[in-house]
Amino acid sequence: MKVLFLVHTPVDSEPVVFSLGRALTQLGDQVLCVGYSNNGLAPKSLPQQGFEIVRVLRGNWGFLPRPLRGAVRLSRYWCSAAALARDYDPDAVVSFGYDVLPLAHRLSSPACAHVYYCTEYSPTPTLRDYYTGFGVLKRFEKHFILEMDYVVSVEPNRAAVQAREWKRNVDCVILNAPLFNDALDRHARACLSGGGPLRLVYAGGVAPRNCLPQLFQAIATRPTVTLDIYGWIQPSYRKEFLKLLDQWTRASGNRIALHPQVAYQDLPHTLAAYDAGVCLYDAAHPNTAWASPAKLFEYMRSGLAVLTTDQPTPKQVVERSDAGVVIPAADLRLIEQALDELTSQPQRLLGMRRNALKFFRSDYCYQRQSAPLLEWMHSLQRERLKVTAGYARS
Repeated sequence: MKVLFLVHTPVDSEPVVFSLGRALTQLGDQVLCVGYSNNGLAPKSLPQQGFEIVRVLRGNWGFLPRPLRGAVRLSRYWCSAAALARDYDPDAVVSFGYDVLPLAHRLSSPACAHVYYCTEYSPTPTLRDYYTGFGVLKRFEKHFILEMDYVVSVEPNRAAVQAREWKRNVDCVILNAPLFNDALDRHARACLSGGGPLRLVYAGGVAPRNCLPQLFQAIATRPTVTLDIYGWIQPSYRKEFLKLLDQWTRASGNRIALHPQVAYQDLPHTLAAYDAGVCLYDAAHPNTAWASPAKLFEYMRSGLAVLTTDQPTPKQVVERSDAGVVIPAADLRLIEQALDELTSQPQRLLGMRRNALKFFRSDYCYQRQSAPLLEWMHSLQRERLKVTAGYARS
């Protein structure tokens, strides 16, 4: 089966896209992923076991007003992706985001299955959204979803809200998990150890919603706790964050460190050197109130315990697997108590890490989560092959 991914991003740090692509290629399918070129990324990647990425050059267009610049860039993407699709002739199209749904609809044919894989919850568009042009696309999301054959969401609470807003059932919920890999699992198990300083890690985007300054403050008064941060900082938050980081790094005796973002393929080995991963959120936005954080499952795959706030999905995953500590909110006192719990019971921490590996493999890896979608795609393909064979015989 040939599958086309439409992803209106640079396709450099989208775990869901890579997980689904590799899950399909492991089943013998071909995947062509169309993104856009940005930040020096290569326009085309070498195919890896049937998974190829093509990035459309957006162009600068900095002399144009923002709405017009965005329209030109999106039009270039749509036109290039449509041309690639005609040559590729896919059996299925997977749209990651409402901004490519009109393009997916344009590519529709009775022989092609269409999947909408919604990785973010987008509320009713604001005036600013209309100014950038994406508000119009969001407004028409409901219309195009009715044309989709299969709809995926990434968190149960989001899925319930989305189903009401779209007036269409969500067919499947797939949590934002990476693939299970035997070699990575063996490496993570070899890295398990108990005792010594508590080595915390945070991997992912840094924004106010991640509540890291509260964690800094708690670490400053706990000399046996360290924290390493890997990721990019939200531009509007960068100046404030770096000032707070410098303040608390000095206060902690340099036990807090910021590192460059790690390439996705290198992340599991990097994480395995730590004891616990941080997954704190506020609840100011639906995407954090109903969080389905990829980092949570990356931590579990690498054999880390998880320190998380009690958003429904992280809470359920961590408590069900006994793989970490859940706190009601990113409050300084609660974070301090959680750190004390993790540092005072090294054997308990080691047990949490073992549980993380066990439950990731059995319940939360992408192969398990995506099984309903993969079975649906292949059953549809089997049915279409039967129909084609019947026409040929007649």
